[in-house]
Amino acid sequence: MAEKLLTRREAMVLRYIYGELKNKPIIGVKEVAKFLGVSSASTFEILNRLVNKKLLRRIERRGYILTPCGAKIAEKLVFTHRVVEYVFFKVFGMSPSCACELATYIDYLIDLRSANEAFKFFDFPRRCPCNKEIPRIQMVNEE
Repeated sequence: MAEKLLTRREAMVLRYIYGELKNKPIIGVKEVAKFLGVSSASTFEILNRLVNKKLLRRIERRGYILTPCGAKIAEKLVFTHRVVEYVFFKVFGMSPSCACELATYIDYLIDLRSANEAFKFFDFPRRCPCNKEIPRIQMVNEE
């Protein structure tokens, strides 16, 4: 699975861009840098790695968009993040913000099948503890 090849920062960037591109057609380096709290130069390196992995496409002098493959992976990352966040909230009684922050450390390491099992276990919640919609994704029959 391509998700396994991502670093934590790359996964964070894909999730962020996925959410931002719902409201605008393109995203710039400065916006991503502000989100990450790092320099534009560091952000540019991360974005270039995602371009090389064919998950983002660079639009010269304008910014970045997700490729079709990048959009699918980003949606899976968002799904997994919000399910993991939900588990931390329900099982460990964490605050929504703490559950969300902690989920960023492991969400990109969890396979879609395991996330889907947790999703089913909690009876398909519609929203994560931060009140963001949990996307409905199509599961692939792996058996």
